[in-house]
Amino acid sequence: MNPAPLFDRVYAGVRARLLSGEWPPGHRIDLASLADALGASVTPVRDALYRLNGERLLAVGVHDGFAVPAITEPELHDLYAWNRDLLVIAQMNFGSAKYTIDDPREGNMVERAERLFQAIGASSHNPEHGIAIEAVSDRLRTARIAEVRLGIADERELRVLIKIVAGGNAPALRNQIELYHLRRQTHAGRIVHAMYRPEARG
Repeated sequence: MNPAPLFDRVYAGVRARLLSGEWPPGHRIDLASLADALGASVTPVRDALYRLNGERLLAVGVHDGFAVPAITEPELHDLYAWNRDLLVIAQMNFGSAKYTIDDPREGNMVERAERLFQAIGASSHNPEHGIAIEAVSDRLRTARIAEVRLGIADERELRVLIKIVAGGNAPALRNQIELYHLRRQTHAGRIVHAMYRPEARG
């Protein structure tokens, strides 16, 4: 029996839980319980957790215990700054063609923002920009879910970004990227609080 399909299924299942915000920062993962929930043995689950640790979506503590990485307000502030810097670098290196966005109307606000930023990364002459932007988007996923719950993510703001990106206006895009991230950095404390308390609304 080829173990690859089992590993892929387990990896996808754990990753989906992480990106859904089901587990708050600091949540410790019970390996046996997770394996049971996924209908798999402990070995492929542990392998998947180590891979996700390599992607910085999980942390490994003492005695090989796994947990969702804890996050502080300064750390989230820095993560937003890193996302901003990557997007600014990517838009400075975009190709001659306009940015291409898969139907910007589809999906929730988090998914649409991620597709938008991935389009900016994909437009760069350097493919490493797109890879890095996708990785930081995964790490920011639960923060973006919290942004929506708190009303910090704004539909009008997203539409403005989509319009600028679709038009390929690099100077306007850089300015809007700066404003987008400044807004979130200003509210980083509230966002972190909501990430730790998924039921919190404000």
